[in-house]
Amino acid sequence: IFVGGDWLTYRVRGGTQTQDAFFSPTTKTPYTDEFMLGYAQVIGDNMTIEFTYTDRSTRDILEDYDLGLYVEALEGTDFHLPYSYFGYTENPGSNYVVATLAGGKRDYEGYEVKFTKSRADNWQFYASYTYNDAYGNTNSDSNADYQGDVVWLDPRAPGQYGKQPGNVEHLFKAYGTYYFDNGIEIGAVYNWNSGFRYSRTFSAGGRHLPVRVDEAYEFGGETARWLAPDAVGGYQTGSYGTLDLRVKYSYTFDNDMKGEVFLDIFNVLDDQAAISEQDLANTADGSAADGEYKFGEANDWVTPRRFYIGARLSF
Repeated sequence: IFVGGDWLTYRVRGGTQTQDAFFSPTTKTPYTDEFMLGYAQVIGDNMTIEFTYTDRSTRDILEDYDLGLYVEALEGTDFHLPYSYFGYTENPGSNYVVATLAGGKRDYEGYEVKFTKSRADNWQFYASYTYNDAYGNTNSDSNADYQGDVVWLDPRAPGQYGKQPGNVEHLFKAYGTYYFDNGIEIGAVYNWNSGFRYSRTFSAGGRHLPVRVDEAYEFGGETARWLAPDAVGGYQTGSYGTLDLRVKYSYTFDNDMKGEVFLDIFNVLDDQAAISEQDLANTADGSAADGEYKFGEANDWVTPRRFYIGARLSF
């Protein structure tokens, strides 16, 4: 940080001298196993249809651990992790250790159908539909967040495994172009999605964490205010689609110089649909947690219709 005209170091991550963070000896490399099966068939002149199935599993996810909590305070519960899990016989003396997140997993299953009509007879077309089914009990990607620091965010805790926040379950997209003999081209692109999954959260340390139940209860030998049911990925933004158009005129001069003039229209229908919603839960009096948008209210929208005119000369 820059203070009083000088740069001052206030925190150092990692290293043996700072005693801040160690990689535990048993830390595994995170990995993703993916199985994919596809089938394609020609169904006519210049036309094909394809089907793809994907199964993906992510394991051995990294997180930081508070050994004082997991080795000592949680001893005798289902969440206890002995020193041997981390490859130690005693506390190494660091602030925390980076280790493999016990029970952490993400599972994905998806289907995609594609239709392609390659350019012939002055036109081309493409369309696809994708279904994404994603579940998990951690969104961590080695970001050393709150999992591993509090037991109610443990992957094995109640309410943790659910639909993955950020996942878009249904996607449809299509585009096509028609080429006139006089140099004019007309193209269109349409994209639609069903909205993305998000959690109902509260703010803590600059993070948005899933909300917890009001009354603590016992689970796995530990009593805590666990996550509220359906808090993780239990909500979804609205669906929306956008249509973009392009009109282009091309002309080739006698000296092989080529000129182009085009008009792009984005969001032709001017559908300013909501693309994001407030995930922070309302305060106790029902007001907005961020002072502006209440939980579930739209807080971002599709950009309005806009026009772009351009020209290009190539040789």
